[in-house]
Amino acid sequence: MAEGRRKWGEPSTKVRRNSEMAEKNDSADEGGMHFHHLPDEVIINIFSSLSFSDLVDIVQNVCVRWRRLAQDPMLWLDKEYVVTARNICATKLLLFPSHPVKEWSCSGVVCTECVNCKFEGKDEEILRAAPTMPQLRTLTLMRGVKPYILQKVCASCPNLTSLQIDSRQEMTYSLMKYVFEKCPKIQKLTLGSSLLSDGQYVQLLSNLQHLSSVTSLGLRPDLHSLGMRTTFGPMGFVKLRILANSCPQLQEIHIDSSCYSVFDLEYFLKVKRHILTSATLPWMMEEVQETRCTVQLLKKYNTSLKKLRLVNFNVTNELDAERHETAAFQALGELHTLEELCIERLFPRVPHTVSYAFQPGCLTQLRRLQLPFASDLEDDTVLAISEGCPNLRELRLRFSLRITDRALAMINRLEHLEILELSGCQRLGGACMAFISQLPALHTLVLRALDDLSVLQPSLRKILDMKELRCLDIVHSSNIGAVPFREFPGRLKKLRELHVAYEGGNAFSELLRNMPRLKLITTFRLTHEYSTDNGRSFVRNFVA
Repeated sequence: MAEGRRKWGEPSTKVRRNSEMAEKNDSADEGGMHFHHLPDEVIINIFSSLSFSDLVDIVQNVCVRWRRLAQDPMLWLDKEYVVTARNICATKLLLFPSHPVKEWSCSGVVCTECVNCKFEGKDEEILRAAPTMPQLRTLTLMRGVKPYILQKVCASCPNLTSLQIDSRQEMTYSLMKYVFEKCPKIQKLTLGSSLLSDGQYVQLLSNLQHLSSVTSLGLRPDLHSLGMRTTFGPMGFVKLRILANSCPQLQEIHIDSSCYSVFDLEYFLKVKRHILTSATLPWMMEEVQETRCTVQLLKKYNTSLKKLRLVNFNVTNELDAERHETAAFQALGELHTLEELCIERLFPRVPHTVSYAFQPGCLTQLRRLQLPFASDLEDDTVLAISEGCPNLRELRLRFSLRITDRALAMINRLEHLEILELSGCQRLGGACMAFISQLPALHTLVLRALDDLSVLQPSLRKILDMKELRCLDIVHSSNIGAVPFREFPGRLKKLRELHVAYEGGNAFSELLRNMPRLKLITTFRLTHEYSTDNGRSFVRNFVA
């Protein structure tokens, strides 16, 4: 009788089971251990190399065991589920008409690059995906959704630790209470300013025993300037006093605008002075008969801040601009615990006062410094940074239109500097790369949006001397032919990423053939640094 043929009276299931076992044994004998015999730990390790979409849309549909393993908590620690707009964001069409619309999602990134993120726009897809993500940690709503959809997602994802709710989301008291009851493990929360200005909503935050970070989302200033209509209601004061009292674990506060009381801020800083580690604050607090410099308040209460982002620079007093700006930057320099500092759109009336914050002995613990769109930044300030911040690991200067090669004359003193960005610094010339090449630890160099890279010659060839260079980013810079790409294989042996926008499919084929470990990245990622969306995307990077 042939193998697998049922005998008279023998159950068919037994024959089928024996046949399946024979097939498994045959496959094991021919090719070693069968995949299904691998321990759970090994399969989970294999699954860790898959994208978010693969885990949800493919793996979980194979069998019950794979579905169980694909929901292992270790696989979801770095995953983010992003609910985008149903259509392309109208703001992007207005601000970036030259970019292909099909490449953009409303979150501002190229979806194909984000293997740890899953972007969803359709409500029915959100409802379908929710039950497959019980171990999801990060949920980001880039638009308002219907209340029952938010309820479904939160009920399916009780392990959320990071939640961003769009400021346009319809949020009733009962809905917010439901969300917090279903997701009690939330540590990082982003809400619209209108919710944080309502005392009863803020009081609900006390239910989140693990809450350590609160970020306020409001109307972006650039939308006002574009004359765009919005759905935001009137803004009240964020209830900082209630936050201070009801959230004992709160260590981070990120609020762009001056939508809270000076006296509430003082109370908050006094209560949180020993545990506050990260903050986004405006430079000045204005109230009736009361105007205070936020930096001086931070100094007064001797906070333990490690990360600080300052926005809306308006320190100046027309009658005595230099005195007021000098006092503000000197106070900034006395925040000795700072490790990360970002000052956005810095436009002082007296530019040289900025250097007072970086004098020797001031910000000696600073590891990361970002000065985006500080167009009036002077050479002397960059020289002061090189001398006064010896432990700096990352320095980003974007669209500083006044700095020249002289600003980099002492940058070699930053012996630990690993990341340097000089995007849009159009006055750099033929000596700058000679100074940059002296940085012994530099592994990432970003030179985006330069009008003509050939003006960096003759020192541009010094890039070949940067033996530790692993990433070179020259996206949206012109005349890239001035860069000696042909000599990269023999000189830049550690180079792994080259970011460049170019036309023509074979321009770098020879380089890639000679450097097989090099990754050529040709798509432009829209991030905070290069858009007018000043708040949301940067805060997400800043607090990470």
